[in-house]
Parts: sequence; structure tokens; C-alpha cells
Amino acid sequence: MNSFLHAEPRDQVMLVRIESSRLTADVAHRIFAEVLQTMSGAPALLLDFRSVEFMDSTAIGELVLLGKKLRADGTAYAIAGLKPPLMSLITMMRLDQIMHFGENVDSALEWLNQSLAMGTRNP
Repeated sequence: MNSFLHAEPRDQVMLVRIESSRLTADVAHRIFAEVLQTMSGAPALLLDFRSVEFMDSTAIGELVLLGKKLRADGTAYAIAGLKPPLMSLITMMRLDQIMHFGENVDSALEWLNQSLAMGTRNP
């Protein structure tokens, strides 16, 4: 299987970098299934989207499904590094009200670590 991810543990957080510039129907399900496999029981997930230039509706739907699964499992998560056009789309869809989006990895990692320390999870 061709991996579209790079994962590295950061204390209690599994940092997963999406290494595909386009998240479309042909790869989105595979990528987000691979994210779940990569988690390996970590209490928190940080998805780094800085390489992603385009997401179609299927990819956004898969991201929402991933968020629901993580919330149901009690896993804290955040998404970082969305380019301004993608962040505008996320805001327009009001997904920023149900998921945490950090401007960059450092800010999202700080938010996740605070959430874990306080015992809180996602919005």
C-alpha cells in the first residue's frame, strides 16, 4: 500500500502528516483508514494538513467521519496547517464548531496538551 502519511509520536500525541497535495474520492477513505491504524492507542491525534492544497467533498466527509469515530472513542484530536482557502471552506461549513483547527502544528499541539492535562476533549 502506498502510504500518504508520515507519523511521529509527540509525548501523548500522535502527529500524522498528510503527505498528499490532493485529498479526493480516490484516496480519502484509504488515507483516513490509515490514520486510524497509525493511531495505535495514542490518547490524542494531531493531523498536519500543511501539504494539502485541495480537498473534495468526499475527503471532507471522510474527515467528519474520522472526527465522529475519534470523539466516540474519547480520543482528543486537532487539525493543523490548513491553507486559507480550505480553512474558509471549513468555516463556511461550520466544521470549526465541532473540530479544533490550529493555525500550525505548534499551536494545535499546545491546545491538545492543554486539553489532555485538563481532561477535556474536542469542541
